[in-house]
Amino acid sequence: MVFVDKNTSDSKDNTIKELTEALKEASKCICELQSRIDRLESYIKTIDYNIQEIESVVFPNANDEYDDNFCEDIPLVNCPKCGAEFELVSTDDPDNLECPFCGTEFKIEFSDPEE
Repeated sequence: MVFVDKNTSDSKDNTIKELTEALKEASKCICELQSRIDRLESYIKTIDYNIQEIESVVFPNANDEYDDNFCEDIPLVNCPKCGAEFELVSTDDPDNLECPFCGTEFKIEFSDPEE
């Protein structure tokens, strides 16, 4: 003979009902969020289109291709400790550089290109 504690069974049923209601509420929230996301995506596409139209009016002869040679003039420096490569910008003092990756302080000596 199996004894079933009625209080335990009711407690489990109530817990299941509460979880079911919570899942239904979560499902509604997810549906509302998806609807908002869809509207935002549509809005972003509209803005993107409008920006492209404005750019075509303001810059009618603009070349849409990225200029690969743009970054060639920026010297790169390698950290003597970690080997990381980073850009040397005009505000950097070559006698007092700090690696942005490991924090090592070092200086670089430039050689004369005519030598």
